Amino acid sequence: MIAAASTDGTIRVWNESYQCLGILRGHKESVETLAWAPDSTKFVSGSKDKQIKFWDPVACECKHTINTDQPVSALAWSSNGTSIAAVLGNKTVKIYNVYSLKCVETFDQGKSPLKSLAWSYDNSKLAAGGNGEITVWDMVKSKEIGTL
Repeated sequence: MIAAASTDGTIRVWNESYQCLGILRGHKESVETLAWAPDSTKFVSGSKDKQIKFWDPVACECKHTINTDQPVSALAWSSNGTSIAAVLGNKTVKIYNVYSLKCVETFDQGKSPLKSLAWSYDNSKLAAGGNGEITVWDMVKSKEIGTL
């Protein structure tokens, strides 16, 4: 499946034959980011409306919503499927447990605005990048390793 975010607050989903399966509505503002679950059965979206939504692309419906205190500009789903990293307000990274939907960790980067996130293959590290810098955190020790 293919999903695309839109500035009109919608998400469009297509199958492998490029047939549109649906237009997902639920965000009130521009959808800035999408991240698929490792098993490709669901995805999350982040928006300027300060929400992270969990979507079932086959049923074309939102299953859960996390309300945040800042706009969401980047998301990354961990490879083990248990966590989602989110950039909020361009400088804060929060880690959410996908089962409890609760924030379990917060990192304030505070340097340059963040635009992207990526987990290491074993989920032991998380990288966030923006404006020519990459900040890396050790997820086991819950501390910043450094900036590249």
